[in-house]
Formats: sequence, structure tokens, C-alpha cells
Amino acid sequence: MCVFLLQVLSCLRQLQPRLYSISSSPLEDPTRVQVTVAEVMYSSLGKDRVGVCSTMLSQRIQVRQVVCEVNTTTWCRPALNVR
Repeated sequence: MCVFLLQVLSCLRQLQPRLYSISSSPLEDPTRVQVTVAEVMYSSLGKDRVGVCSTMLSQRIQVRQVVCEVNTTTWCRPALNVR
């Protein structure tokens, strides 16, 4: 890789992790996890912009699998008998 390109890349901030909530139920399939993601698209300063991760995910819809990391949280779902 070109030394100049490495210098430019070293000045950029690393992307922060994108966090999404699980939208599937383990009762449906305990071996799979699904998330719901809306592609981010907007205009700013006269230019069309897109989200980094949401756009990447929407373009991989035909692949049907994306490498990810699952993290735990302190949030918990409501009890099943709550209406």
C-alpha cells in the first residue's frame, strides 16, 4: 500500500461499533438471531448521504449472512405474561 495512503488512513478515526437489538424470538428458532435494520439515507449540505453500516447490511441482503459480534446487556425483556 502506498505510504501516503497509510498516512491518510492513520489520521482517520476508527468507526464506532453499531449496536442493534434482536427482533427475533428464540421460541421461533433457538439457533438463529435476526435484527431489523432500516437503511439510513439523508441529505446534508446539498449532498446525499447514507449510513455506513445500514447501507452495508442492506446491500448484503442476498448473501443472507453477516459476520457479527453478540454482546450482553443489562436490559431484559418484560415477562411473557404482561399484556
